[in-house]
Amino acid sequence: MYSELIKELVMKNTPEIPDELHGNAAIEFAKSHLIEIRTDPSLWTIEYENPTSGEKWVMDYPQGELQGGGPPRLRRIDSSQQS
Repeated sequence: MYSELIKELVMKNTPEIPDELHGNAAIEFAKSHLIEIRTDPSLWTIEYENPTSGEKWVMDYPQGELQGGGPPRLRRIDSSQQS
């Protein structure tokens, strides 16, 4: 249901897409709307870019104590944090 909401917001091209997504919603959004630009296996992070808006996103696994790092988290990177 949550992923359907995200798809609807993207289709409408609205700015209401959350700055942070978790679990399957994070994976689905990254696969459907972002391009992978860099992977850092030592930090367990993947950097993405939205080809339409140029926004940068990062996927990480903040619950390292869980099997496989737990569910992924996808965060929009503030333009002031971009290198």
